[in-house]
Amino acid sequence: MKKLLWELDASPSKRIYHSIIADYTPELSIYELIDNAIDNSKECSKLEICVDLDLSDNSITIKDNSWWISWKDLENIVSPWKSWNSWDENNIWIFWVWSKRWVISLAKKISIVTHSVNDNKTYKIEYDEDWVQDDNWKIPYYEVDNIELWTTIIELSQLRAIEIKELIDRLNKWLPDVYWLIIQNKKVVIKLNWKEINFITSFDSEWAFPKWFEPKEIKKIHKYKEWDVEVIIKTGLKIKWSTNEYWVTFFWNNRLICKYTKDEEVWYYKWWAWAPHPEMSIFHMLVYFNWPSKLIPWNSTKSWINYQSKIYKLIKDEIVENLVNFSKAAKYLSKKEWSWTKNIVPYNTWTIQKINWNNIDAWKSYKLPIWKIKKSYSEKILDDNNSIIEKKPWIRWLVEWMIAVDLILRTGLIQKNRIAFIVLDSNFEIWMKEYLVNEEKIGNSKFDEIKENRTKVIDELKKRRPDLIADINATNYYYLIRNNFIHQKASPMVTDLDLENYKILITRIINTMFWTVIH
Repeated sequence: MKKLLWELDASPSKRIYHSIIADYTPELSIYELIDNAIDNSKECSKLEICVDLDLSDNSITIKDNSWWISWKDLENIVSPWKSWNSWDENNIWIFWVWSKRWVISLAKKISIVTHSVNDNKTYKIEYDEDWVQDDNWKIPYYEVDNIELWTTIIELSQLRAIEIKELIDRLNKWLPDVYWLIIQNKKVVIKLNWKEINFITSFDSEWAFPKWFEPKEIKKIHKYKEWDVEVIIKTGLKIKWSTNEYWVTFFWNNRLICKYTKDEEVWYYKWWAWAPHPEMSIFHMLVYFNWPSKLIPWNSTKSWINYQSKIYKLIKDEIVENLVNFSKAAKYLSKKEWSWTKNIVPYNTWTIQKINWNNIDAWKSYKLPIWKIKKSYSEKILDDNNSIIEKKPWIRWLVEWMIAVDLILRTGLIQKNRIAFIVLDSNFEIWMKEYLVNEEKIGNSKFDEIKENRTKVIDELKKRRPDLIADINATNYYYLIRNNFIHQKASPMVTDLDLENYKILITRIINTMFWTVIH
């Protein structure tokens, strides 16, 4: 059976305002009023928003030229769920909130004046604490003297326990960050007490470009129901070290949501990206959401990310994967032995690599290589000698001989010391010949005369490099050891000390002859 008894009145109670008053800070309320003007400035060639905080009469005035409100739409200002913005537009927020939440949280007395273009009249709405306490939602509106065309002015008085001076200080500090992307394009001007707000430090600057760890800009479009959801993730190392300004910053349709967040929900997922730590304070990630308002993944105050949002979970893998790469880079490159100022600070003039994540080839080129965070001995030696190898390519294979000695010593071979000793001594003899031919230019006839006799090669080198005589003479002892276990004994052992001392001696001679950096 189904019998109609009565219709229930589900109209909201104005008690909803009491929780709003307790939840929102004054600066968040002012951000909302600025957001509102920005969202409604699509037909405005240059938007100007003036926020005036008056210490003398403890009042706040917000004036903008974003748009106007016709008399038919005035109810949208008051009704909590009415709006003329579309869910499908890339707005900062869907609702106009002048009197819905934020003005109520700021003041007990509110006045809103707007000049309507379609009938060239100026309308005024005003209400106070009595209206908030009354459950009647009706509100009168008036026609008043015209103000500037396209202009809307919000006047707030009888403020709710707000310290104006402290609020001014906080706004001066935060407004440049919150609207950093928006005020960059010069089409939006935000003034605080008639002084224009300019961004002081750009989030998207001071990138470092060390080899193998250049900043990456990843762009990906996700399909969510009928929407194309675009996310841009820009990740890299920073030139300046900071105890706090690192990790992840989120933007929504060009508006800052939260900066330098180190929440566990950001970095902990199917794999670890390593928890935030001062060792990683040279690392930063910028995440830009460009989505319709309906898909907003932030909390109700627009001050933090809602990590449980299905939309956020769409892009979490990309965020964590980039965190893994660059947090490891930051951790290792910030260690003392990597010389942070040497390896990171100087590299600040290259361009950021842009990658389309939807392009499979670009995706593979970025994703598949495993970054070798800690350089191997061979990579470090080749890197250290890169400049001289570029000038003298023939030196590369000589350097690689020294690398071969190190690789042999890392094996588990029983006779590794003997093998390494032979390679080291043979390399020294080849180095001497290469020096005489390529550096001293002794000519083919002279080289043919001495090349088969090591003693003649050494004598020729001593004549041309008297500064090396002492070290070259010292090699005779080790040369006798080499001859001994090659020609006289079947299985002699080379001690670790003899091998290490010989390696040090040969390295010193080679570095002196060729200006190489071998250690």
